[in-house]
Amino acid sequence: MPINDGIYTSTAFESSIFGGAQSNSRHWATWIDLTLMQADDEIKIIIYVQDVVAGTMKKYKTASYKNAQTDVMIFLPFVPTDKYDVTLQRIAGTDRDYKWRRVEQTLP
Repeated sequence: MPINDGIYTSTAFESSIFGGAQSNSRHWATWIDLTLMQADDEIKIIIYVQDVVAGTMKKYKTASYKNAQTDVMIFLPFVPTDKYDVTLQRIAGTDRDYKWRRVEQTLP
């Protein structure tokens, strides 16, 4: 099971935490560490998956987080798809570094 990780620094623009969509038929999941969030911070995280009919990327799930978090590790659940991406955007507050870990499991 391949594991990739890194650090993404938020900006006011929505962009991929991985540096671009990942392409392979797999089950994908992601951990994101929200430890550095403070009062008045707000971010939006969006998971994109490939539409198997149209072949285009579509929103799968959107979540927003505000202020300092008590549950600092979030898990974006496994999604089977041919293409996968997770974006993060600062809505309010200060740009922060977010550690992430992407887990991949090859489809049978």
